[in-house]
Amino acid sequence: MSTPQSDTITLVRGDDKTYVVTVTDSLGVVVDLTSATIKFTVKVRFNDADADALMQKTTAVITEIKLTDPTNGIFEIYVVATDTQLETPKDYLYDIQIDLASGKRVTPVVGTFTLLYDVTKNS
Repeated sequence: MSTPQSDTITLVRGDDKTYVVTVTDSLGVVVDLTSATIKFTVKVRFNDADADALMQKTTAVITEIKLTDPTNGIFEIYVVATDTQLETPKDYLYDIQIDLASGKRVTPVVGTFTLLYDVTKNS
């Protein structure tokens, strides 16, 4: 693994979204995620405690992150409406941290999580 990829995620407040992620190394070779533990964390400030995160998803909960094709480096992150429906639309910080079966910890992606206003209100 090399320097983390920087990416922006944009989501409308209160929407459901599945993010499909493929992890590759610096040469573009897929990383085997078999038995890996993955965390997706969104925060206001990078130094906020994990307990204070806007959201944190993990492979420990199959409805949050699922290793869909681990030998080919593929997993899915599930963001549901209730994760963001009461949050303030603005730019947040996020990363994806992976603890590999080998014992190595890598952070392949860091970036901005942009939460947009929802115009239509379902009542």
